[in-house]
Amino acid sequence: SEEWQEDAMQFLVQEVFRTPRWISTPKITNYIQGEGTQNMMRMLQISALRSLTSDTRLNCMMDVSETGRRMGMKVYTVHELMDDLRLGLFAEIIPDGNKKFFDGKTLPALDVYRRNLQFAYIKRLMDLVEEVYEKPSDASAAAFLQLRKLRKSVKQARRAEFTQNEAHWWMC
Repeated sequence: SEEWQEDAMQFLVQEVFRTPRWISTPKITNYIQGEGTQNMMRMLQISALRSLTSDTRLNCMMDVSETGRRMGMKVYTVHELMDDLRLGLFAEIIPDGNKKFFDGKTLPALDVYRRNLQFAYIKRLMDLVEEVYEKPSDASAAAFLQLRKLRKSVKQARRAEFTQNEAHWWMC
């Protein structure tokens, strides 16, 4: 159901896409990986991001959305998924994302893990847009729209005084 999918996205934004501090403690990382926490976290988060935005998942969601719409059902659409991802991953600069995923209170820290995830998200959107030449789909159009929306938010963030994070927003 749409509600269940929205709850799942809330969980992913809070527990996977926000730096999970519990897994990045030396007590845990010393047992599972020798090459460093940053790379491990990046791989875990990018894996989840790629799974959420895979062609198969997005095309399936589009099919279900279309069928559900015709049947008068309320479904979680690709555009809603993509909007929620953008809002959750860039809550630092998008007030609606802050309110929806973080109660307008505690923002996630814009640490190296989060910056890596934001770059990975932008790269994934660009990959989806480029795939339109190989196999046109509505997923490519949705990705293009998200890049446009994100560009507007990043431009606004550049104008604000973020001092420490200013270079990151210029890179986005």
